[in-house]
Amino acid sequence: MEFGTGCLKITPAHDFNDYKIGKKHDLEFINILIKMGN
Repeated sequence: MEFGTGCLKITPAHDFNDYKIGKKHDLEFINILIKMGN
């Protein structure tokens, strides 16, 4: 058995780096936070 699956978690609406990946691959942006941050 090899280590890892090659799978990544991408959260485009909550992280700057993930945002860039999401835009590049036309992913859906779902914001689960309200203005107070929770």
